[in-house]
Amino acid sequence: MRAQQAIEYLKAMPADEPVFVLRAQDCLAADTVEFWAKLAEEREVRSGKVAGARECAARMGEWPERKLPD
Repeated sequence: MRAQQAIEYLKAMPADEPVFVLRAQDCLAADTVEFWAKLAEEREVRSGKVAGARECAARMGEWPERKLPD
């Protein structure tokens, strides 16, 4: 999901719901999302959601400017 899509998605959530945002520039993000996909697959989350997470992890891993989290 791109940043603008995420903003729209977040707007639909309750204002007090906790969330955790990972950016592609975070050198830990791709591995974290891939691990989430592994856990989701084990728990039989629908395959499209898992595939989307893996695609996102791959794109994060290709991000040109990566660094430790701020």
